[in-house]
Amino acid sequence: MSRKKIRYSSDKRNACFNTGLQTSDEKDIFAFFRQSEIPANGQPVEDTIWDLVDFYDSYSRELSAFRPLEDLATADYIKDSSDLVLDISYEIDINIAHILDDPANHDRLPVKLRGERNMAMLTIEGATKFLKQKVMRNYKTAIPFWYIQERKIQLLLPLCIMNPDTADLALVADKDTVGKVYRIRTALSMDMAYINARLLTRPDRDWLNP
Repeated sequence: MSRKKIRYSSDKRNACFNTGLQTSDEKDIFAFFRQSEIPANGQPVEDTIWDLVDFYDSYSRELSAFRPLEDLATADYIKDSSDLVLDISYEIDINIAHILDDPANHDRLPVKLRGERNMAMLTIEGATKFLKQKVMRNYKTAIPFWYIQERKIQLLLPLCIMNPDTADLALVADKDTVGKVYRIRTALSMDMAYINARLLTRPDRDWLNP
């Protein structure tokens, strides 16, 4: 989030920004923060510690100190609309070693594949081959989300391992325009994928449900 898109109250103790999301009534949603410590002399207010208080829609009185809200720039996630859909002309290359060998990923795998590395490798690589066909039938299968650390769009893809109609994992696809390939960095649990997808858009209910 650019500092230019953050609005501060007159006493600099509260701040908010437009998340770019809306309620079901199409009111903008704002993240509201309160400063948890007073900055030292000369310390920029942006560099102090802030606590997230809550999220409020544009009607809320809690945002009175920041009005007029219409002057507040909304969050800008998208620079190239083509990043929001999977380009089926690109290859898909999966980092199988990270998914299977990183201890943090162990519990994300279906129980039957845990501790069975060779079977897990063959199963995951086999299931990955069907991803393009899924996207060709429904482009919304690839769900965009905002990768905060690198400030860019990535795509979530369903990996159906145990049942062809049910996703067991969500693959994180990173677009490489030079190599014309989507690099699968890691695999998320379904709960993790849903939370990440909600940062940017309402997930497609065909495979990613809360």
